[in-house]
Amino acid sequence: MLIGSQFLQELEELQEQLDAKEIDQTTYDQRRQEILQRAAGAGLLMLVGYAAPKLSRRFGRDRQEKSELDSFKEKSKREKQKVIDEKWKTESSPLNKMMDERRFFEDIMGEYRYKKSDGWVNTNEYSPNFKGVDFYKGTELKNEIGEVIDIYADVAVSMKTTTTKDVKKWLISKPIKKNIGFLEDGLTARGLESNTKTMFITNAEIHIYMPKTNITPELTTTWMSVLKSENPKIKFEIKALENFL
Repeated sequence: MLIGSQFLQELEELQEQLDAKEIDQTTYDQRRQEILQRAAGAGLLMLVGYAAPKLSRRFGRDRQEKSELDSFKEKSKREKQKVIDEKWKTESSPLNKMMDERRFFEDIMGEYRYKKSDGWVNTNEYSPNFKGVDFYKGTELKNEIGEVIDIYADVAVSMKTTTTKDVKKWLISKPIKKNIGFLEDGLTARGLESNTKTMFITNAEIHIYMPKTNITPELTTTWMSVLKSENPKIKFEIKALENFL
């Protein structure tokens, strides 16, 4: 595992512990600072300027990200391809930049594939830390003051981006294992509890996005065979972002 990916995984796991109320905010802040200090020691990022939350959907969102999406929408297809190609190269970039670029892919797909006009709901509308699910189609039950308390998802999608070609390595990573666990919870009668809401899932899907050059017939066959065998309750697919632009 690349060093940048290692710190990214630690931050993801720490956020999940906070979401699950396994730790309090003070503990979260302390451990997060420790991770950032170790990352800085590895030369991956500068803490100055990083203290402000800039880690996209899970770790905050700023105006720059929104304007970046607006700028992307105005580009030609060739220019969009160039942007995507450059962002895939951030695996060895400073940690904060790598996370920002990967989260930007979610913004793109929210605009071009999981469209609100087509009935998709982005869980970021409820919380930047919603467990496991990025987009869904379904209905909601609200309380007397109009707050959503239960979500009945006909289809719930977890969007994942990766540059790895090794499906077994991808499957055993802790964030992926936890994410699959969240979806499996949503498929049960008790549902997936997150941020004061409970989601009941009819169909769970994980959409995996890779660089277009990585997706070959052989890779797709291998990945789908392993994924279907390991998690038959979840529908997987492997796509390139460019397919939807």
